[in-house]
Amino acid sequence: MCSITSFNEFKETVGDIQSLLDGPVVDAMKAEKPIEEDVYVRMSNLNKKAIDQATQICTALLNRGTSGNNDNGNSADTPLYREVLNGDRTIASIVEWLSSLIEDRQQSALVSMIYLTGRCTGDVGAAERCTFQEALVREGVVAPLLAVVTNSPEEHTLALPVTVLLEQLCYHNRFCQQRMMDQGVVEAMVAQLNSRHGNSRLQEYSADVLRTMMRNNSPCQQHVQANLGIEALAPLLDNSNPRSTRLSGLRALVELSPHPDSQLKMYAVGIIPHLVELLSLDYHKTQESAVIVLSRIITSGPSRSKELVDAGGIPAFLLLLESENTSLKQLILRLLDLLLDHGLVPREMIATQDGIRILAKCIRNGNDLQAELAERILNALASIPEHPPAKKQKRASS
Repeated sequence: MCSITSFNEFKETVGDIQSLLDGPVVDAMKAEKPIEEDVYVRMSNLNKKAIDQATQICTALLNRGTSGNNDNGNSADTPLYREVLNGDRTIASIVEWLSSLIEDRQQSALVSMIYLTGRCTGDVGAAERCTFQEALVREGVVAPLLAVVTNSPEEHTLALPVTVLLEQLCYHNRFCQQRMMDQGVVEAMVAQLNSRHGNSRLQEYSADVLRTMMRNNSPCQQHVQANLGIEALAPLLDNSNPRSTRLSGLRALVELSPHPDSQLKMYAVGIIPHLVELLSLDYHKTQESAVIVLSRIITSGPSRSKELVDAGGIPAFLLLLESENTSLKQLILRLLDLLLDHGLVPREMIATQDGIRILAKCIRNGNDLQAELAERILNALASIPEHPPAKKQKRASS
């Protein structure tokens, strides 16, 4: 029989896994870097331990009244995910477990699904992962997953791992993205963003689901925009949120930003000051993503640049021109060139001693495109009077 102690041990193992997810694993994913080997080994060992414990708990629960049918207990020795890999259990059967009302069964099935579709599990290669993603979606896993996130109270322990699994299901899989969009995942994630204000981690993973579904998927981008996704994502940029939450919201907005309607809505909800704040974070992916969104919003409507100037965007841009990030510098130089060309930035904000030095450095040390853009900016600055003459006022009629 399953004891309380064994269930507490399982929860402790899940807690250890969550600590790794919240720390080095999330950091590596956000930086798009490989997970360090020791972290991978610890994660793999903890995954296997949790699956073993969950399987033993579920087996004990199922065998309470029929323990005589399985005296040797061998079935408890094989993790659930391993039974699937060995062909001893079907995908449909673990979807049925997830759909059951037995929480231990749901947890065991969920852990197995996360393992089978995970990107850092050594037992499952990319081709197998894709097969499992599609098999789970075809067998109807989305409906019971959404039932957990839509019908559960905020403190429900399964809401977070369910959201993690939804992101894994649609990762680099257009078939799953389309099926999940059709089954209401976008609406569920937007609702979760709007309702889970006290759970920044859950909001972060909800934004990651939307971002992964929208990646290279224009119909889904438009679907998210139409379902008020921008309004739900924009508050994540606020500096009161953890850095990882702000980055998840920002990267989802990057996927929406190519569309003019989305650019207009982003401007309308007032995200420009938040984007300028993000430029000060010492993390090149955040800075580059913020510049991409700013560039698209302002390029499609240069008159929107007043908010950028008022929020201190020009000095922040000049500082970033000293970074080693080539694509970031080119984005900034293009935007400064556009703003000067339209007369939308005060000359004195760029033509400072530091500003001239930084632009000259771009000409000396940058690539051909950077040098060309920096030279154009300097020429434009030279042609703008430092103190434009005041317009003559019409003489009052006598």
